[in-house]
Amino acid sequence: MKNKEDFQFDAELFEVNFIEPCKEIFHDACREIGRYYTAKGFKYFDSRPKVVYKDDIFKLEICFWSSSSNTPGRYVNLEILPWISVKKLKAKGEKGIILGHTELFIVYDEDSVGNRNKTRLYQRNHNVFSLTQEGFDEIIRTIDEGVLPWLEKLKTREGVKEMMDRYIYNFKGSTFEKYIQMYFPNLLADSLQ
Repeated sequence: MKNKEDFQFDAELFEVNFIEPCKEIFHDACREIGRYYTAKGFKYFDSRPKVVYKDDIFKLEICFWSSSSNTPGRYVNLEILPWISVKKLKAKGEKGIILGHTELFIVYDEDSVGNRNKTRLYQRNHNVFSLTQEGFDEIIRTIDEGVLPWLEKLKTREGVKEMMDRYIYNFKGSTFEKYIQMYFPNLLADSLQ
């Protein structure tokens, strides 16, 4: 994959324009993100904006959604919605998705009396009206730090254990549990002891 320094953000595309429709601003931002990740080996799909990356085990799909509450000339939402699925599970007719934005962007823990506390690690909603280099970098940081490392972490026992420890819901019966059974069967037995 190419370095971030090799990419040139198109700032002219996002100069303040109070009459450009929100939909166009949103699609311009998606295309710019797509252009960035295409240089890193992803495929970009423009019709329903998303970037997709596949390796030997996983398919990562990062969808970009907007909002009906966008405000022309002020606010255009771009929501980052990643999904990691396991190709072998999909081949068996399963849905295949093992992790989504909730598991990747939020950590839950319990205090001493059993109350669940939520910590948001990354922001999934970004205002792309008059997007700046700094705003673009924040979107890229969310993906590069909050999503991409999991493609490698989930191939290791330690990474799977880390996700098991922060998994929001009980994963019993989930596709995540099926993934663990398929690639790390001893890890489930260890966690029950």
